[in-house]
Amino acid sequence: GKALVMRRKEIKIGFIIHTIKHPFYEEIVRGINDEREEVSDYGIEVIVKSGKDFDAKDQLRIIDEMVEKGVSALAIVPIHNGEVLNRLEILQHEGIPVILLVSDEDIECLTYIGCDVFQVGRVACGMLGLMTGGNAKVLYLTPSLSILGNAKRLKGFEDGMKQRYPKVDLVSVYEMPNEDLASYQLSLEILKQHRDIDAIVSSIAYNGGFLKAVEELGLSGKVKIIVFDMEQSVLEGIKKDQIAATIVQHPYSQGRKALQVLFNFLVMGKKPQGRKDYFQCDIRIFENIF
Repeated sequence: GKALVMRRKEIKIGFIIHTIKHPFYEEIVRGINDEREEVSDYGIEVIVKSGKDFDAKDQLRIIDEMVEKGVSALAIVPIHNGEVLNRLEILQHEGIPVILLVSDEDIECLTYIGCDVFQVGRVACGMLGLMTGGNAKVLYLTPSLSILGNAKRLKGFEDGMKQRYPKVDLVSVYEMPNEDLASYQLSLEILKQHRDIDAIVSSIAYNGGFLKAVEELGLSGKVKIIVFDMEQSVLEGIKKDQIAATIVQHPYSQGRKALQVLFNFLVMGKKPQGRKDYFQCDIRIFENIF
């Protein structure tokens, strides 16, 4: 009966993704759009906006734009910026519930939906330790560390080294561009500087350019490579035995779950079970993909 009453009310749910083109976030948006069809009978309007890469001022502008549009709730991949986080807490206090995606910032919000990225980093280190016997020189490639989730994933990897694999040598960490050609060019430069490495952990968005550099330098099969998630270049890299394993963080399901939680809260009055709603990551290798 409450759901029928809510049909007569105007409900708008806003989603803010921090970057325009990115396979992981494209999957989140796909999940949002599929779930949108499930709640369409209730007249709920879902607004998805993406901003300039890692630009805090642009994200603040989009938050204000969402508020002006009259959103009833907001889900966001927050940039690790004091002004952004303060603005989100103000919205929460003003009665616009906020869900955090990908980055679990230490602010008051309705809930966080995503993986425990610190633990994901530890899983990556554990996989690497098993593959290399716990003795390896490693490069770590990451998207911008201005997203707290990326920084936490790296911290988890470093914690795994400290706790279980002290002989794993993290030679260097590189922040990589969010574009295939630029990633290819920088990867060539990096790999030429580090020809003695044993392994690479890549949490970047576009692995195609990076893997092209690996192949051109004759490192395929010689260097153990662990990546994240399942975009097309990852599948091709696993098929060609360039990638040893990928750690899947289920972005599609995260997108669907975020809209489900907000729908249940706004329409059914059902609160999330807790402040953190974690997805378990999965390890995929050739044999459980193909």
